[in-house]
Amino acid sequence: MSSKVSTIFFGIISVLILTGAGLGIYFGVFHEKTPDTNVVLTLQGSSSPKNYTMTEIRDFANITGYAGYRKSTGTLVGPNLYKGVEISTLLNDVGGLAGGEELEIVSSDNYKVIFTYDMLQGHFPAYDSTTGDYLGVGNFSIILAYEMDGGNLD
Repeated sequence: MSSKVSTIFFGIISVLILTGAGLGIYFGVFHEKTPDTNVVLTLQGSSSPKNYTMTEIRDFANITGYAGYRKSTGTLVGPNLYKGVEISTLLNDVGGLAGGEELEIVSSDNYKVIFTYDMLQGHFPAYDSTTGDYLGVGNFSIILAYEMDGGNLD
């Protein structure tokens, strides 16, 4: 695997893990033909809050890519193949995010994570997938993942 590819996937996964956990979304549901009324995500933009079901999230254009992350202990995790919707797509659906603004994610257990505007532009630390060495700030696609290695996330 090339160094550039390994750099990309390690930056993407760190955001995927934080975003998925922070949103408290349960991804173990199946994409059913029956109407999906279970709200799994609420976004508050410049207008009133907007609720999304898993079906609605899956209906957005998706992106797939390999990603991994580095734990605070230095352990490398991944790469894994993730599929999801770009965070920018979701934010644009509720009015977007202006420069200098931040995205605060609050999970169902009140765990909070804040993403700066710069982070939402894809600027995250990148690490070598083999050695764990810091490679600088990478430019990544930030997604809300709902699949990993072909299976639903839960």
